[in-house]
Amino acid sequence: MDHIEARLEHSQRVFLNFDLGGHDVRFGRVNHLEPVDDTTGSTHALGIAKQWLETCRTSPAHSRCREAYQNISNGSHSSLPRLPTRILHVGSGNQDPYLVESHGARARYCILSYCWGRPGTAITTKVNKPERQKGIPLTSLPTLIHESILTTRSLDFKYLWVDASCIIQDDPDDWAREASQMHELYACADLIITSLVAGDSWDKPFQHRPQDMTIYRPIPLHLELPKWDRPEFVKGDILELAVYPPKDMIFEDYIGPVHQRAWILQEQAMSTRLLYFEARMLHWECLDR
Repeated sequence: MDHIEARLEHSQRVFLNFDLGGHDVRFGRVNHLEPVDDTTGSTHALGIAKQWLETCRTSPAHSRCREAYQNISNGSHSSLPRLPTRILHVGSGNQDPYLVESHGARARYCILSYCWGRPGTAITTKVNKPERQKGIPLTSLPTLIHESILTTRSLDFKYLWVDASCIIQDDPDDWAREASQMHELYACADLIITSLVAGDSWDKPFQHRPQDMTIYRPIPLHLELPKWDRPEFVKGDILELAVYPPKDMIFEDYIGPVHQRAWILQEQAMSTRLLYFEARMLHWECLDR
């Protein structure tokens, strides 16, 4: 914000003129100011994502999201979905991830939706599959997959499905078999993770927020109002307002390189919950939101 100008008229009202460098502004009420993190992959940001996920799992307002899992058990007493044929166990702490054959086991899992680009060391083949079942050095994986594994851990999941690693890439029969199950695989996933800043598997899934993100931080304005001129939501004589940039500045990064993939429309249509890592913020989508 460049500056604020104030003037009095008849000693009753204060008129404020905001100059945001030429941008229009919006106003909103402030309940609690949170610090703006440097990156959407921060511990604080992922904590918010966990809250969204828990709300979606438990809130009565998200009944459609829960109902989507009612038929997953396929006759079993378990409410958990069957894992894909193969999936990455993300490990924990200093433990490296490893590829597992699920054999029909049930558990919650995430899926990474991304642009391949140069998958390189992420690929599973007939030759390296046995070794990858023992362990995959985390530092050997492309940056996007490496960081997505850490993100999956932070969100308290044990399993992450990545197509390059979980489908045997030089086995046409395996490809055909897994491709025929894509609808169920995405529908049963507890969460789809995708980055709107990564152009291929070697890019970071999140990046440092741009400097102009500072104007997204709410600015509290303590205004003393007479009783007869207070909005209904004001409890006392102090009103806290905040100044925000126009919506088009906030949502300008909603489209990313991943949307150039033909698969993305199908993935989004089949999924119950999606978490997007944008340049400026996290974005959540689910059946009820």
